[in-house]
Amino acid sequence: MTLLQRDRENIELGREEGREEGFQKGQQAGVKIAFDIIRLYQSGKGAAEIAGQLGLEADYVRQILEDYEHSQE
Repeated sequence: MTLLQRDRENIELGREEGREEGFQKGQQAGVKIAFDIIRLYQSGKGAAEIAGQLGLEADYVRQILEDYEHSQE
């Protein structure tokens, strides 16, 4: 194996690890946002108010709340 081949393999390995780490961080951020939406909803706030408070699109908040309501059935 030449040094160039080894370097290429290490670069690709680093990319794969970076993608996995980025995916995990994104997943954690999404769970936190959904948790915040549901917490505010349970405290009596509406979708539009939650969206404004968290700086999110109202449609996104409504979709999270729909999914939450369906999971409670």
